[in-house]
Amino acid sequence: MEVDYIVKNWEKKSGLIMLIVGLIGIIYMFIDSFFPVEFDSILKSMIKVCSYGTVIIVPFIIWLFNTKRIFLRKRKQINLAISITTDDNTINSEYHTCIKKLIKEISDDVDGVFIRMLPLNLINSKKELTTYQRRNKSFIDGLIRLNIETGKSRKGDIIEEKIYVKSIEFYGKNIDKDLENPMKLDEKFTKREVTLKDWLYVHSNSKKDKKKLKVSLKDTLLYYSAMFLINDKDFDKGIEVLKLVWDNHKELLDSNPETKKSKIKEDFLRLNEKLVDTFFRSSIRYHENNNVSRAHEILKKGIEYAKGTKYHFVLYQNLAFLSYELDDTLNAELYTKKMNTIYPGHHLVRLNKSYFAIIKNRPEVVSRYFKGFASKQNITSNDIELVAFYDKNKSKHPESDYLFDFAIAMTTNKFDHKQARILMKEFKTNYIDNQVTNKLNGLFSLELRNSHKKRLTA
Repeated sequence: MEVDYIVKNWEKKSGLIMLIVGLIGIIYMFIDSFFPVEFDSILKSMIKVCSYGTVIIVPFIIWLFNTKRIFLRKRKQINLAISITTDDNTINSEYHTCIKKLIKEISDDVDGVFIRMLPLNLINSKKELTTYQRRNKSFIDGLIRLNIETGKSRKGDIIEEKIYVKSIEFYGKNIDKDLENPMKLDEKFTKREVTLKDWLYVHSNSKKDKKKLKVSLKDTLLYYSAMFLINDKDFDKGIEVLKLVWDNHKELLDSNPETKKSKIKEDFLRLNEKLVDTFFRSSIRYHENNNVSRAHEILKKGIEYAKGTKYHFVLYQNLAFLSYELDDTLNAELYTKKMNTIYPGHHLVRLNKSYFAIIKNRPEVVSRYFKGFASKQNITSNDIELVAFYDKNKSKHPESDYLFDFAIAMTTNKFDHKQARILMKEFKTNYIDNQVTNKLNGLFSLELRNSHKKRLTA
């Protein structure tokens, strides 16, 4: 009976205490029966004390590690822990086993992620959640607490056991650290978890509900792991885990009832946009670190998820720019055509096409694209960057240097008219007076007058 009690309550303090009391009793009887009456009483007492100390300390240390109250950090990028709080201090064994198997599956299969299960009801409030994580911050990066309600209901002559996830709470040591990424875990994420999925588990429907539980919780754990990796540890691995969440959505859709499917589809679209945003920001980071090929590679992966999102056009624009930086003008023009299919005639498409005309030394095409340039476009901070871009790449195409100077003057005219006049005066001085340069100079003069009219009527 005592052994059954210890096994059943091993994760609780009462299980440990019962084990120690039992071991002390066994040792007490063993010593008294093993040593004769005439044996030295002082030495006998010392043996008892040492034995009692051993059966207290050794089981206690084993219990601490075995029940995950103390643990060593696994050699992975992130170590997470999940705690379950129930209203009656017990939980259905099949339900508990299902969660344990899922955690092991993720820890074994997902690169960079390790999740451990804490003892039942070890953490019982948000305050305890944050306190526990802070005390163990060297061993775990984040905590997830499932607050579970259990109950029974009668269905005919059968009493059904039901389990429901009432709330999910999250806490991480760096989760509020914003590394230029909007995907922060907050109250909206908590709300997403509870309202998006059907968490009801009915024992009589355990086969179907176990699958539903596994898919729903897998989505939660992967999503949380991805956010952690993206915000704090490893951006690339975070993207890969987020893609697993994306792939898991079809299973999530299939395993949940019709009443939840519309919300899951909406969440799928939001997740898709977040995934693309992550590719986009990751690419920017690599570009800022002068790893252009990696930035380009990441965007090419992201474009397959971008259709229908606000990033579709922007990703093609960046791919065109990065392709050019990699001396791949052919693909840069191809991506510009893709941009034009999304937003025909967009001013960024015009700018790209005008630039390709510049480097191909086609002044008639350049003048066509720049005609009406000053009057049609509003001044933006990108204009100064565009001038810098022209200036930086001018030396790569010496045969088109006059077209670069013309483009610099035309763009400068949008934000500094005085400097633009100086630049165009230098243009007339530096280049041979011929039909082409005269035409470009005439176009500039026209644009100067148009921009002046625009300022007067503004």
